[in-house]
Amino acid sequence: MPLENGELLSRSIQQVNKACQDVQLAMRELGTGRDAIARDKLRRTRLLMQQCNDRVEIVTKGADSSLDALQQEYAQITTQFASLNAEATRRERQTFRQTDPGSLREAGLDALDSQVTFKQVQPVDLCEFHTEEAIQREKLQHAREIESDVMDLKTTYQEFHSLVHQQQDGLDKMTNNVTESKSLIEQGHNQIQGASRRQKSFRKIGCIGCAVLVVVVIIVIIIVVLVTR
Repeated sequence: MPLENGELLSRSIQQVNKACQDVQLAMRELGTGRDAIARDKLRRTRLLMQQCNDRVEIVTKGADSSLDALQQEYAQITTQFASLNAEATRRERQTFRQTDPGSLREAGLDALDSQVTFKQVQPVDLCEFHTEEAIQREKLQHAREIESDVMDLKTTYQEFHSLVHQQQDGLDKMTNNVTESKSLIEQGHNQIQGASRRQKSFRKIGCIGCAVLVVVVIIVIIIVVLVTR
């Protein structure tokens, strides 16, 4: 369990570091053409930090002293994120201020025209553009991952092809040896069958010879008996 808690704390520290970098990048984009994207990035980063804090809070309850160093490091990086987040919130509010109608009147524009103009511009919602950009970015990421996998597969195929080419002579020799061994086995099998047939023939001849010899002996005995009478 301490090892798992330590791994979770280390992962959380890395996530907070990444969140700090994201907040810094988002602050640079506030008030620019990517303002809506920056605000959405800040919102998602804060949500991620909240989830990370919830996980770490569960881990730190009743944790032993072996995790003190990681807890201190997490506390320091969290303090850094809180400072960056406060600065980002201040800049968000600063860039979100609406145009003062009095300043528009000083420029020779009527307040009603300014409201109409503001209402015509304000509904321009960049969320759809941000969503489309996120989708395209995700597709690009997937395409890059697929390209990387294809390149790895190509490299593996080339290495395998090179190994097969290097081992081709050995494979040819093995194939020839197998063919020769098969031929020799067949020849040996045929020779064993021929020897078996010859052995059976010799047994038959031996049986016949023994029978003839017995008959001859019996005949000789009979002749001897007859002659002695």
